[in-house]
Amino acid sequence: MIKEIILKKSQKIHFIGIGGISMSALAKLLFSFGKEISGSDIKRSKVTDELKALGVKINIKHKAKAVEGVDLVVYSGAIHEDNVEYKHALELGISTLERSELLGIIASMYKNVIAIAGAHGKTTTTAMLAKVMIDAGLDPTVHLGGEADFLSGNLHIGGKDFFITEACEYRRSFLKLKPNYSIILNVEPEHLDTYHTFANVKKAFKKFALKTTDLMIYNKNYIMDTTKDFITFDIDKPSNVYVKNLRCIKGKYRFDVYVNDIFLHSFQLSLIGRHNVLNALAVITLCYKLNINMDIVASSLRTFTGVKRRFEKLGNYNNAEIIIDYAHHPTEINSLIDAVRGYYNGELIVVFQPHTYSRTALAFDDFISTFSRKEIDKLILFPTYSARESPKQGKSAMDLYKVLRNKTLNVKYCTPQNIFTCIKSCASSKTMILFVGAGDIDTFARQLFK
Repeated sequence: MIKEIILKKSQKIHFIGIGGISMSALAKLLFSFGKEISGSDIKRSKVTDELKALGVKINIKHKAKAVEGVDLVVYSGAIHEDNVEYKHALELGISTLERSELLGIIASMYKNVIAIAGAHGKTTTTAMLAKVMIDAGLDPTVHLGGEADFLSGNLHIGGKDFFITEACEYRRSFLKLKPNYSIILNVEPEHLDTYHTFANVKKAFKKFALKTTDLMIYNKNYIMDTTKDFITFDIDKPSNVYVKNLRCIKGKYRFDVYVNDIFLHSFQLSLIGRHNVLNALAVITLCYKLNINMDIVASSLRTFTGVKRRFEKLGNYNNAEIIIDYAHHPTEINSLIDAVRGYYNGELIVVFQPHTYSRTALAFDDFISTFSRKEIDKLILFPTYSARESPKQGKSAMDLYKVLRNKTLNVKYCTPQNIFTCIKSCASSKTMILFVGAGDIDTFARQLFK
């Protein structure tokens, strides 16, 4: 309650790391509330340019004096305690809020909070749901961990009846939310730099589930030992909501949905991949709970074209098709490869940038297995995107390369200086090039396209 009062009384609010996808959305939202917003980041980006155009004061590089005169400082989980702005804020006695705390406070201002959680698929599912509810005339406010064309970015400022947000499990930040409705898409041993064991991950998801009034969940075993009521969904039975007559046509799916053995509606998707059937099924389940007209749901899902960096087609390079995807976990990458091979039989080149040293170490064997698949014709490994870490915290792209080069797979290790040369040497008119990873690998893909 004290932090809610602090936010309400604060007029000048500074964001450390304002260029982050979630931070920028929250900054825009508070700006729309009439707050005076400033922020800093380590580099200029399209996001910081957009904020500056709105009237937000932006500093590139962190400077202690940037927090002087503000009422509240908001910082992201990527900010360390020795950050000069954060330290100076504490020295001056300025109130601080971590990003997830701010998200929880803002969400509580809305009548209904809808949170989408899970190790994979959160952004796509959140965007799917947002589009459906906007098309249904419900005008939700949407906080998205990515960018969608139909939102013109990562935020939709709507009414006060519904607040839709991704619920990220990193550092247990999703426990700051008190959702009326939640979707749990999947639970996997992710972010073990925070949780250490998979058992701890499952405990956190159980806590999240118990904080939710109405729960939709892919697999009830993820929240074992709870008597809480929930609706299950899956492509196959046994589930409350499930699929029949699943058909794949050039990578895209059509299917019928049943609820407790009663036919609900037929659907078709414009997105490729079986994993997107599950994402759509999660949305359909929640829309069924909200009594949204299924004709509207079906029409909206049929015209949903995805979000940026999720199988985003950039165009062609020397007649080779260029696609970027945010996948950075073995499960996500395997789903991506399966989706591609569902309709494409030509040569497939994967350019992969590992995201953090700790994740690479913790899922090392799974990465080796994933990139040893015969469906990948050529693999190019790109230096690790360190994010918040140092090399001492795990393993790198070079470590992956040293193991994979001893296998039969055609693998190269390329640096930012020679990445384009590597690609030119192996791309042809019958090639698809997938740039895969959650770091800055998309920048190089876009440069290649230009």
